[in-house]
Amino acid sequence: MDYIISELAGAIVGDGHIVDNRKYSLYIYGNATEDFCYLRYLSSHFEKLFGISPRLGIRVYKNGRAAILQIHNKDVVRFFTKVVGIPAGNKIYSVSIPSFVDESNIKYFVRGLFDTDGCIVFTKSKTNSLFPTYPRIEIKTSSGKLSSQLIDVLNNIGFKVNLRRDGTSNIIYVSGNLQVDKWFGEIGSSNLKNLVKFQFWRCFGYHLPGLDVGSRLKILKRAGRVELPSTGDCQSLLKQLISPS
Repeated sequence: MDYIISELAGAIVGDGHIVDNRKYSLYIYGNATEDFCYLRYLSSHFEKLFGISPRLGIRVYKNGRAAILQIHNKDVVRFFTKVVGIPAGNKIYSVSIPSFVDESNIKYFVRGLFDTDGCIVFTKSKTNSLFPTYPRIEIKTSSGKLSSQLIDVLNNIGFKVNLRRDGTSNIIYVSGNLQVDKWFGEIGSSNLKNLVKFQFWRCFGYHLPGLDVGSRLKILKRAGRVELPSTGDCQSLLKQLISPS
């Protein structure tokens, strides 16, 4: 179960928040249209570990909407703060890899972090190319300690890691076909939007900007790369697309 805990820890460090007081709450956020399937995936992990079903929903803010997974349970909150080592409260500038995570499960932590605070992006590698073809994996964090740790971890695994700054944020990235293939082969992803982007690029050799997950899946189905379940069950899609650990 350590790998499940580590992947959840990565997701919480990436886009989660813990309240460790009388409310004892844990939240993980995502894009309202692209990340709901991923939050369902995380929810299944919480069910396996703790026997509870997190509440999933959509929260409306002034500047848009967000998907949210929420748990209100003292035992769960104390487990992630006291046993795993994730700080409660504001962690943006000070968070680091939790003490629970070690060499045996670090890749799962990185996967959870990538699926919440990372993305796969594409740029045009040739001036005459119609669509972007050059892939890059990025993870963004405002924590200097976490960025340094992540660079060390990825270097030790054999990635060629780069760093650039964007205001107060550090963007850690790996670039190119071989590096991105290595990422999805060794780190992987459990987020449908990342898996579909990767599979679309692998199938066609380019990226089509502006398409949502559903549109890319329909194109992949026509190419014979995926079977769309009639029930809309995203978990069966994940089983088809998820990379080997």
